[in-house]
This record gives sequence, structure tokens and C-alpha cells, in this order.
Amino acid sequence: PSFPSPHAIFFSGFFWCGQNVVAPGDVDSDLKAEITSECQKFGPVKDCEVHVREEAPEEEAVRIFVEFYDLASAERAVSVMDGRFFGGRRIRAQYYKYDMYVSHAYKWD
Repeated sequence: PSFPSPHAIFFSGFFWCGQNVVAPGDVDSDLKAEITSECQKFGPVKDCEVHVREEAPEEEAVRIFVEFYDLASAERAVSVMDGRFFGGRRIRAQYYKYDMYVSHAYKWD
């Protein structure tokens, strides 16, 4: 299967999806709150979801989606997060399609 860049964060409208932000073994009960807190620097966060696919390569196994209340907040997040290092991992910001998120199409394949 074809995967997007292993260092990508995807944004769409009010959503961003982080890839290669953490390894599967680093996903814990605090991660959602930590990501939400970090993203609130860009504006109000409506929701945050963490999805793990254990069988994927480590850098592609975790997807973190953040929903902002407004587009300007998502745009600020893209601007700041693009190229940023997080936990020793370099991430890249892009937009993510809302309809793909709500249909649970998380770009696994």
C-alpha cells in the first residue's frame, strides 16, 4: 500500500491529523490531553482522537486528529507545526479532508 509521508500532519478545514508524532508504544491515557493542550495554543479545540494501527510501520502507525472550532485556528496550527520536531520526530503539516475523517478514512491504505 501507498502511505503519505511518514512525517506528516494533515489538516482539513478545522481538522489536523498527526502522523509520526509518537510511536505506538508511547500512546497512553495522557496523550489525548497532551495533544489537546498543545493545540489550544492555536485556538479552541473541539475534539482530539488518537487512532493506532499496530500492523503499520512505527512511523505510520499512529494518527492523531484534532478538530478546531474555526479555520483560523487550524491554519495557525499548520503554520507552526509544519517542520516542527515533537519528541525527536519531525512532523509536516497538511490539510485533511473532513469527509474522510467522519467516514473513518484515516489514510491507512
